[in-house]
Amino acid sequence: MQAFNERGDGLVLRGHDFDWDPTKTGSWPGELDGFRAAIESRVRRYDLMALQPQSAVRLITTSKYPPLRGTRFGVGDLDYLYTTGYISALREFHGMHVPSPLQVADHVGQDTSRDTLLREVLALTKLNWNSAALGGLLPITIKFSRLVGEVMKEIPADRDPLPQFKFYI
Repeated sequence: MQAFNERGDGLVLRGHDFDWDPTKTGSWPGELDGFRAAIESRVRRYDLMALQPQSAVRLITTSKYPPLRGTRFGVGDLDYLYTTGYISALREFHGMHVPSPLQVADHVGQDTSRDTLLREVLALTKLNWNSAALGGLLPITIKFSRLVGEVMKEIPADRDPLPQFKFYI
């Protein structure tokens, strides 16, 4: 797990190994209750949302280029956000394949508008300073957490991981 302290320094934490069984432990409702219990005792305002890469839903444009980066559309209660796509300021698309939007669901929390939250998600996809890419599919916080998780899978169970995030980049 990746976390940040009060100075903004990245920390890496490892919990106990466990087997996930959705029939016993559930999924989003149980997780949501746990997050709320942990957050509400320490934080006055918060927003939680579920982001998921997907490839089942896409927009088709009439041009030869994919949708603009930052394009948002909705289907029912779900929003979709293109965090990659055509960049009009450059008049280019910098991808190797047809982009898919992120699925955004389950906004829970305070009164932050969905528009504001999606702008923040889009901004966080541009913050990977370790890359020359102009943006990525996932916000950097999620992307780096997944990368740290991949590294931590390789650390033997009898060894403690180094807690400083800088060792995992």
